Amino acid sequence: MFMLFLVALILFVGLGIDLGFAYITRAQLSKAVDAAVLAGIDNYFQGVPTATAIATNVFWANYGKSGRDAAPPSLQTPAFTTDANNNTTLSVTAASTINTFFIRILPQWRTLRVTSSSQSLRAHVVMALVLDRSGSMSTPCNTGTLTRMTDLQQSVTNFINFFSDTVDRAAVVSYSSCSSVPVTMQKPFKARVNSATLALVPLGGTASSSGMADGWAQIRNFTVPSGEVVQKVMVFCTDGFANTFSNGFNCGIRNIYEDGTTLFDPNNSCNQGRGSCTIPATIPSANPTFSGYTTINTSSTAQMDAEAKARVLDWANQARAAGVFVYSIGLNCDSQAAPADFLAQVANVDGVVNQDQPIGLSLIAPTSQAIHEAWVTIAKAILLRLTQ
Repeated sequence: MFMLFLVALILFVGLGIDLGFAYITRAQLSKAVDAAVLAGIDNYFQGVPTATAIATNVFWANYGKSGRDAAPPSLQTPAFTTDANNNTTLSVTAASTINTFFIRILPQWRTLRVTSSSQSLRAHVVMALVLDRSGSMSTPCNTGTLTRMTDLQQSVTNFINFFSDTVDRAAVVSYSSCSSVPVTMQKPFKARVNSATLALVPLGGTASSSGMADGWAQIRNFTVPSGEVVQKVMVFCTDGFANTFSNGFNCGIRNIYEDGTTLFDPNNSCNQGRGSCTIPATIPSANPTFSGYTTINTSSTAQMDAEAKARVLDWANQARAAGVFVYSIGLNCDSQAAPADFLAQVANVDGVVNQDQPIGLSLIAPTSQAIHEAWVTIAKAILLRLTQ
């Protein structure tokens, strides 16, 4: 009886050990296929053939070798598909046949086949680029040879190539003394974004809040198709202090400069002139929490600048409250550069404004090379958030 039960006991112990080896093998497979789908979906913007090759290489780099394998594992070709809601997915499946050690005394259990699958969904980007075209953008950044605008144009061209022309959407907003929307939210977008960015001409003041307001409007007014998973993003770039903002006057909406006397008509080619406009001695602050003032003295440059900055923060805050990830890039090229703490508030870095709102990234670029690197870093940060 002892010998009879000993055989059964050995079989059950062996089954547990062999199944344990199978579990370890499946864990290795799972790690490898998970890494493959993440790498593949993150590189979807490079095209399906390249993304597929990257996913395949990442699988083999992560699986490694195992003495338990009866043969090299098999990997099905990573498959990109589009679901019923137009969401892009990548599926990876792999299998491995391992040798058993104890239960192999039964011929049909000489080997065990272990499989693992993983699927990743790439959210589609709905993105507004808010770009500075104020007069100071016509000068080089510190020791650079190119103008800040040229650096920005080249950086944006490179930046948009990280995204897909077929599934992502983008808009371009530019601002100086007034803002404009040369590219509304659309797909495909790369050719239009390139053309519009290259056409930007530096001139005028820095109505950052008008640019932020128009960028948020492009995202807010876009209707997400039912069932489609999207990531809403705004990238704000500036080389200086906000010094102009939009306000209502007796003559209508005008943009007012920090001097408290110069007005620009945003509805008439941003023409300068007061006309029949009357500028009051004080203006209510759009957000006293950000400006530090309940009312703004229009004869105080310091208070006017505080209000211009506060309105940027207010629009950014509204966008983040609706789930938009805001990123900021500051061209720290001279003494008039936007302060780092202000840009951090725009992006809500580390939840500095609100821990419950999306947390973005803020970068300071003091040189021409740093400007290009900052845009690449932002692109990669956005892509990392797209995978589910």
